[in-house]
Amino acid sequence: MRYPVLVMLERADSSLRNGAFIHLHTKPYSNSVIERELSNLASNGNNNVEAWSAIQERLLNAVVKPGITLQHHTRIVSIGQNESSAWATSEKEQTFKGDFLIGADGYRSIVRVI
Repeated sequence: MRYPVLVMLERADSSLRNGAFIHLHTKPYSNSVIERELSNLASNGNNNVEAWSAIQERLLNAVVKPGITLQHHTRIVSIGQNESSAWATSEKEQTFKGDFLIGADGYRSIVRVI
C-alpha cells in the first residue's frame, strides 16, 4: 500500500515540555470524525486538567506512521502558493512544497497574516 507523503514542520525541539497544565474542555464544534479524533488525542477521553507534556506525547505518538515525517527545529518565515503548489520557507532557507499547506502555528500565525 502506498501512503501519501506528509511533512510536518515543528518550530520547537523534540523534548517534552514540563510544568504547564491546561484544562481541557472538549465541547464539540462540528462533531466531525476528525474533530472527535483530535479531541480524544488532546484530552485522552476526558475533560480534566492535563500536563502539556502528556498531550504533547500523545500527539507525537499519533504522527509516528508510514508516510509522515516530523521535522523539529524548523521555523517558517514565509509562505506562498501558485497554480501548481503551496510552499513554506524556513529561516534556514529550506523550501517545502506540497499540494496544500496547513498552518497550525498559534495565535501569532504567519498564515493568518495572508
